[in-house]
Amino acid sequence: MTQRTENLLGALAVLVTDELYAIDTVPALSGATTRAMLNAIGQYPGASIELLRESVALSHPAAVRAVAGLVEAGLVEKLAGVDKRSVSLALSAAGRREVKRLQRARDAMLTRVVG
Repeated sequence: MTQRTENLLGALAVLVTDELYAIDTVPALSGATTRAMLNAIGQYPGASIELLRESVALSHPAAVRAVAGLVEAGLVEKLAGVDKRSVSLALSAAGRREVKRLQRARDAMLTRVVG
């Protein structure tokens, strides 16, 4: 790869990242990790915090705090897990709407950037 190609790809990556962070959303989803967690819960309803934390590479305490923020924002619901020590996570109706809204915004942004 030429240095020019590497610079162009780097500039594109920065542009896409900046555009993703500019998508307006609820304060609980201000970071990339919490957005990834919301998407993961949508993809794997009933997942445990342990499975979720592994998918986004967080420590257990950090994942618990992030999930608490999503629950507090009304985007995620905690349900009974497979045993008394675990919980099962699912998107609330508001969480499902937010995931769809973010996906549409991301798709529109990528179409515009690539175009």
